[in-house]
Amino acid sequence: MAKKFYAVKSGRKTGIYESWEECKEQVDGFSGASYKSFPARKLACDFLGIIDDVQTGIERSGIAEAIAYVDGSFNNKSKEFSFGVIIFHDQIEERFAEIGSDPNLVAMRNVAGEIQGAEKAMKFCIENGIASLDLHYDYEGIEKWCTGEWKAKKEGTKAYKEFYNGIKNELSVNFIKVKSHSGDTYNELADELAKSALGIISAQEITHTDNNMTAKNIEFGDLMCIVDLLNEEIKDLKVSPCSIPYGEGFYLSVKEPKRQKLKVVHFADKSKLWVQGKREELFNRFSTYLIELLETEDVSEFLNTVHNLHIKKVEIESEFELYFPNAIGQLPEKLNNYLHQAVYNLRIQGNVYNATFLVEPAIRPLEALIKIALQDNDIPIREDGNKYDSFFVFYKEHGICKLNSNYITSSHSEAFIEYIERCYNHYNKNRHTLSHWDNPSDSVDTTRIIKSVYDAHMLIKDTLCIIDEYYSL
Repeated sequence: MAKKFYAVKSGRKTGIYESWEECKEQVDGFSGASYKSFPARKLACDFLGIIDDVQTGIERSGIAEAIAYVDGSFNNKSKEFSFGVIIFHDQIEERFAEIGSDPNLVAMRNVAGEIQGAEKAMKFCIENGIASLDLHYDYEGIEKWCTGEWKAKKEGTKAYKEFYNGIKNELSVNFIKVKSHSGDTYNELADELAKSALGIISAQEITHTDNNMTAKNIEFGDLMCIVDLLNEEIKDLKVSPCSIPYGEGFYLSVKEPKRQKLKVVHFADKSKLWVQGKREELFNRFSTYLIELLETEDVSEFLNTVHNLHIKKVEIESEFELYFPNAIGQLPEKLNNYLHQAVYNLRIQGNVYNATFLVEPAIRPLEALIKIALQDNDIPIREDGNKYDSFFVFYKEHGICKLNSNYITSSHSEAFIEYIERCYNHYNKNRHTLSHWDNPSDSVDTTRIIKSVYDAHMLIKDTLCIIDEYYSL
């Protein structure tokens, strides 16, 4: 029997247990107990929203309230520097990647980025009321300029020393030296984040600049399928043709919730697609549908160009296997691609105005999964005489959706009925309110917006867990 990890969210003592007997001691007879079993420790940690030091190998002093890893990068061509920062605090992981702007630091190349990364980590702690920090770095000046062991001689290092002197009474910093490129997981990740800010990434089939994206091997018919799907999803989408030499082009535009516009051009002789526009909601939706046309192995590479990150394909594949231990190898190709983006989106961090777009690659496949589950169990998904699929077999009672008893037979187990009702309730609760706009002038507007990346990640993880569960029934 495969090993299981039991996560107790509400019980006598919360935590992760490796046997049912240990778990049972915490939940048996406990009012309102909440617990769940998982095939991997990481999934149990995700369910509880904690960072697992056993798995990550994070080095900590044992007393610090936060842990940070920082690194810098430099683009010799553009003469820009950047930093990558990962911060662990209060059982949450935060990631930052930004291009530096201090002209006094440019000559210091990647060290300039690491200096600003260290400042970013310290500022984060001050702003969030954190009193102590374990700061992991690989350039020794990050510590020695602060402690005075090295004398700050340049304007940039003088400013860094002054900054540290200004905050050291509010924040206790424990400097921890990490050997550069030694294989330390989070030092390497901070390095990749720094590179991602500068766009130091590669992609064979898809390339981009700040407001452009080019994709190869895309047929015009496939492009029009994307437009049809967008028309179905976005009620006020406007498609306007534009004249393009040697190609076919059009504008995609929307007015709500804010004005957005994309210029899309297709060159049939080269099967090449060119998209121009700001990376906002419309751009994100377009790129989501484009993923369906890619091979699974190209998904993470493509998303790196869209979100300006540098995440290795092997990392996404490894996490995909963790989230889908039962479903892997059984998912239809399009569903498989969509769910790879959902797993990838768990890596997207930072502050956004609207994080709703992150959950779409998880919620939309749930609709397909429900249809698969119903058809596998001989339950119709289309009423007689209707041209379109629908979930007419469900009805709502006291706010809860249930499967109509007329479609339940002796071949349907209680486990399946409980699952399909729970699955549809999750879909019903999230799909419409997140994907469609009510009339803003109505007295009751059910339109939802997910405002934080953390909330989006929690919803994605819950949805992935529900999808995988079907393949364990």
